[in-house]
Amino acid sequence: MPEARVLRQLVEALLFERIASWPSERCGAHASGERELTFSLGTVVYRCRARVAAFGRVRVTAGSVQKLAPSTWRETSWSEVLADVPGDPSVKAAIAEELENTARLCRWNQEHLPALRRSRRALPYQALEGLLHEGHPYHPCFKSRTGFSLADQAAYGPEAGNPFELRWLAVRRARLCQTFPTSEAEHFRSELGATGYASLVAAQRAKGADVAQYGLLPVHPWQWQKLAGWSALKAAQAGGEVVDLGFGVASYRASQSLRTLLPVSNASASHIKLPLAVRVSSSLRTLQPETVKSAPALSAWLQAAVASDPFFEQVAGAVVLGEHASSLYEPAGPGGAELDGHLAAIWRQPVGPRLREGERAVPFNALFAVEHDGDPHVDVWVREHGLSAWLEQLLRVTVLPLWRLLSRHGIALEAHAQNLLLLHREGWPERLALRDFHDSVEYVPSFLADPSRLPRWEALDARFGSAAIGRHYAMHSVVELRELFIDTVMVFNLSELSWLLEQRYGFAESDFWRLARKVLSDYGRSRWCDPARDAALGWGEPFVRTESLFRARLRAPSTELSHHWVPSALHDHAGKELHAGHQ
Repeated sequence: MPEARVLRQLVEALLFERIASWPSERCGAHASGERELTFSLGTVVYRCRARVAAFGRVRVTAGSVQKLAPSTWRETSWSEVLADVPGDPSVKAAIAEELENTARLCRWNQEHLPALRRSRRALPYQALEGLLHEGHPYHPCFKSRTGFSLADQAAYGPEAGNPFELRWLAVRRARLCQTFPTSEAEHFRSELGATGYASLVAAQRAKGADVAQYGLLPVHPWQWQKLAGWSALKAAQAGGEVVDLGFGVASYRASQSLRTLLPVSNASASHIKLPLAVRVSSSLRTLQPETVKSAPALSAWLQAAVASDPFFEQVAGAVVLGEHASSLYEPAGPGGAELDGHLAAIWRQPVGPRLREGERAVPFNALFAVEHDGDPHVDVWVREHGLSAWLEQLLRVTVLPLWRLLSRHGIALEAHAQNLLLLHREGWPERLALRDFHDSVEYVPSFLADPSRLPRWEALDARFGSAAIGRHYAMHSVVELRELFIDTVMVFNLSELSWLLEQRYGFAESDFWRLARKVLSDYGRSRWCDPARDAALGWGEPFVRTESLFRARLRAPSTELSHHWVPSALHDHAGKELHAGHQ
């Protein structure tokens, strides 16, 4: 039941991030065997059965959470647990809404979408994108979509898979910032077809929005409905800055990220990312205006780094799915600030044209999905190729390109599972495709291999020039880059696979991470490695700081990140006793 999963993930987050107090028992980095954990939230005592797994991740046994009330243990609910969490009542009320919506949408999916009860193993990439319905494997608000009704879920939810048309606006060019790889007309002909583009131009003329003075901007239909009553949009329309052209001709379906849309009929057309004033996993899914403007330059920089380095051709392939075009409405005057980040678009290259003969693409989080028959999505692959051989190849294909970008080039990517695609042949890992960069890249200026190639962000938007270090792409320390790598690639990504393989096949997590260490160690001994740069990053430290995702939500409206220390599974803890939560 959805409520049971919400409860489990809520308790796991409270334990992992030490929001709940629990005994400072000492256990190995890969503690074996389920144990009973007693924990407290303020003065209230709970217990559960759980294991402390890789990186100190707490894995709670479903149905085991109980509350002591007052002298008897009894079953509990996520709402009761949340009520006992110390924190601002108004913030907790907002979180409760997110958790309730998560459970509600999961129930709706189960009741109305029979496709979720069928195997996804044979599905092509685009169909699989929508049907990976599991959501975030760690965050308690894994399908919150706050603001979405059940009707919205049916119309625009990725799981429902229904096609829909976009709303199109003509925006006065003085208020429109556009970047296209070709001319504007060629871009839209390529995306919409000659007939589709011609129909929009005709609509512009019919509304008196001359093509020379107005450019095109697509809007998600949900977003248009949401903004329709906003005074800033009404003023922009009344003043002639924005002209509504109605619905366009091309249809799209939502990907698993909700706001990135896939074309229905033209497989070579771009995927398009549009802002949504929806809260998913506790984050509002609008688009930061300055990163919309920087997206094409950032992607070109990444693509140039990969293209210039023979490692990616000879050792571990990386396909950069560039964000090659963007468009942003920049409202005038203080009254228009309400619309900042709400009307924009980023076009991303699709993976299909980048596949080699015989290759197929699969979203990376499918690797730790479980099908309706109870077996992992990858079950056929690991049985056909052998688990150890398949896993070692997967780790090489996954870890090496990301580590090479960081160690050699000084570029760290927020490479969580939703931002990666595995390219494979009959399940055998071949290459890694990377996507979603505009707000997911970090570097330290002094650690860049070639600073001369770095785009001049402040020339794209003045907000980059006035922002503090750490606000956008530039960080203070290489340690922060290592933390991003380990956090997104390991703690909240590959650790899901290591846990699944141990539970389903008995492949010990300790052996999984031994293989991961071997991949990085072998790179460190190869001719490709610069030992000084590798040492500066220090991937083998015994403890690492990881992001406290749920604690950060409890601290709203503050946007400052929260962190806590965990034992690193990349360090060889053999024979050592370590605290599960911190040094």
